[in-house]
Amino acid sequence: ATECLCLHLVRHPELVRGKRVLELGAGVGVVGLLAAKCGALSVVISDYEDGCLLLADANILLNSLQSVCHTAKYDWCVDTAPTYRGNDCHDENSNTPCRPAWDIVLASDV
Repeated sequence: ATECLCLHLVRHPELVRGKRVLELGAGVGVVGLLAAKCGALSVVISDYEDGCLLLADANILLNSLQSVCHTAKYDWCVDTAPTYRGNDCHDENSNTPCRPAWDIVLASDV
């Protein structure tokens, strides 16, 4: 499913170009990284597995996408919104994480 979604994004980059993207169940973040390469304004790569998020963080660095992509731990069964890691979205005047709206949610292999 990841390969098919990536092929679809390559053929239709306008789906994510200039948009705020959330990838659910991202694993190592392939779809989210491609969305960033296709011109997404911002991408949150989310998963509930810490190991996957570590690999996604490494992939973000390897592809020089730190300004566009961030990872977030998200367990659909427990959380109501992703918990950001590393370079978080955070309100400096509060201890409450930001809850940004997304223009598009991507999911494959979920």
